[in-house]
Amino acid sequence: MFRLARANVFHARPLVASVLPRPSPALNPPQAAATGIRTIQRAPTGHRKARPDPNLINERAPIRIQTLTIPKRSNALFRMLWKRLEIPDGDPDQTYKMYSAYLSGLAQRRENKNWESNFLGQTRANGTDLHNLALLILDFPNMREEEKDLFFHVLNTAAGIGYDASALSLGRTLIHNKVPTTSPYSYWAPQWGHMRDHVDYLIKLGRDANAVVLEGMVALSHKTEEQDRKALAAFKRARVLGDEMTYFDWEAGCLTGMAEAYKRLKMLKEAHDTYQLLADEGYAVGVYELAMTAPKSRDYLPRLTRAAVSGYRQAFQPLMTEHLRLSNEYKKKGDKKNAEEHLFWAAEYGNLVKYRRTLK
Repeated sequence: MFRLARANVFHARPLVASVLPRPSPALNPPQAAATGIRTIQRAPTGHRKARPDPNLINERAPIRIQTLTIPKRSNALFRMLWKRLEIPDGDPDQTYKMYSAYLSGLAQRRENKNWESNFLGQTRANGTDLHNLALLILDFPNMREEEKDLFFHVLNTAAGIGYDASALSLGRTLIHNKVPTTSPYSYWAPQWGHMRDHVDYLIKLGRDANAVVLEGMVALSHKTEEQDRKALAAFKRARVLGDEMTYFDWEAGCLTGMAEAYKRLKMLKEAHDTYQLLADEGYAVGVYELAMTAPKSRDYLPRLTRAAVSGYRQAFQPLMTEHLRLSNEYKKKGDKKNAEEHLFWAAEYGNLVKYRRTLK
């Protein structure tokens, strides 16, 4: 799930972290009725002939467009979500008008290259308005693939007018996408140029710990020893900056990235110590990684369980395997009660593993 966290005083807006949410069917609210249809163009997901050079991030290469239809959500839904999210600034009705205008503008982006500037001139939307709209879209019930695309574009437009939280949120989301660099959902896709430009600006300023964390994540994505060392240096700088902040939003991401860089550089003791720090501060990823480094330890099952109940999904598969192993052990000893207990939990985590696979 995305985590809505406080931002630093430079932009004072929530930062969006992690990846797009995929709600459980059992928890889905009723789907909002569509009040209209908009056709938007989206870059195709297939491979392109040319691979964009990550070093030429200011290049605006042309992209082919395909059309998609997207239902327009109701004004009533906007009012309900506005109240539920307790958004302090703006007005839901005005935001809905802005949403309608954005859909219309996005639908014309193939014919009108100035659609963003026209939209901003027409609505006089500022970064706060657009970021609020993105938060509402993110909370749409039964969010469609096309609405994920819309969410990204809204953040990118906000980044284009200098809104820090939108640029960082979009950048982190895209850099975590495990897709080819030619994908429209890659960090390097030409259509997210506003985001990359503003993220680069924040990194060069060197004042925002979250921006420096993103610098480290981008370096890690290249998967070379030289870039891993650059990533480690960035994460260390981010920690120093974070100590000066009232609240360091992406502290967990910083420490996780630092531990990953240590592992790649074969600095295993430093990696273990970093995961221990994450675990001590209550982050599930730290508990999980400590468990996986000592599978024979008596703490293995409790640590995996703690990570899983905290929502760390990578723990589901090893938990299922461990409960199956313990069930077989107790069965051989003739302990039917404990064998059935572990078999029950193996089945529960197995169901979660199967459900996750249906979401891919």
